[in-house]
Amino acid sequence: MLALKAILGAAIVADMPSRNPTRVSENDVPLVDWSRLEEIREYDPRGGLLVRKVVGTFVREGHTRVAAIGRAAGGGDAAALASAAHALKGAALNVGAAALAELCATLEVCGREGRVDHAAASATLLRQRFRETAQALEKEMPARVRRTASGKSPGKHKRRAARRRG
Repeated sequence: MLALKAILGAAIVADMPSRNPTRVSENDVPLVDWSRLEEIREYDPRGGLLVRKVVGTFVREGHTRVAAIGRAAGGGDAAALASAAHALKGAALNVGAAALAELCATLEVCGREGRVDHAAASATLLRQRFRETAQALEKEMPARVRRTASGKSPGKHKRRAARRRG
């Protein structure tokens, strides 16, 4: 691990997946913060269609953004790296992809500061993190949407049931 830290830098190694696949950094950041998608679902009268669209768009556009980061990192283009990382960070935060957003924030700072020396290794890690995140979203999201398919938040169900009893 020390050799890896020397090659990649401590900040990059800190973001590498741990043994727990849902927690991916020393900061114990979740791969996906599902509460963000639950917030979106609360505004969806069709019980999950909006969430599915948001996730689908994130995954489709994410591939393009990850590729742009890889090109910028490989070419040593700090400005393009900062811009592409910033765009993917925002998209990741919108769907609750916390660990991906954290890594994007690190890449964005590196780009803004002109530190692109280890950006190619970070871009490789970013591709892996994006793949893990997309798989988790596509695998878990439909099950989570089905559990609350009425389009109502669990809090609303509890309040409605309490009104009927009281």
